[in-house]
Amino acid sequence: MARGQVETEAKWRLDERGHDRLRLALRRLGATRTGAVREANMLFDSPGEPLRLSGRVLRLRWLDDGQGTLTFKGPAKHSRGIKTRAESELHIGDREAAIRILNGLGFGVSLEYEKTRESWDLDGVAIALDSLEFGEYVEIEGARDEIQRVARLLDLDLARAERRGYPSLARNYRAPQRDA
Repeated sequence: MARGQVETEAKWRLDERGHDRLRLALRRLGATRTGAVREANMLFDSPGEPLRLSGRVLRLRWLDDGQGTLTFKGPAKHSRGIKTRAESELHIGDREAAIRILNGLGFGVSLEYEKTRESWDLDGVAIALDSLEFGEYVEIEGARDEIQRVARLLDLDLARAERRGYPSLARNYRAPQRDA
């Protein structure tokens, strides 16, 4: 993804065999597996969480290969199962320095979650098989018409696409645990 553009994607929650089914379908379609990584995601916000409440995200993502990305996402817009939002990214080489800078600007960690992502490419469309503590998901990212085409090929119904992002899903998953 280019730095500073509009992210266009759709996401679905899968059952326990969903990733296996999609891997098989992707291979049949001639998709290329481009890698797999473990991610540690830290969301930052100011007291009172004004970013979250306005639909914006400030995230520091650190990969198991020692690479990091600072990402800002604007509010999401949803249309027919597809989400679009402004997104700007900056590669970070020093995790602790990035955290100190964000803290110095008044941002603190508001949420942390981990994800394993297996990445695929089908004719220039990015497909991610994501595993998180709260479920298995698939994301398709690309141009709107290409997302629709790949979703059809993978038998994914856009009417059933998940509207919430991983931070919201993580908060919902953990809410009952906080109350216990």
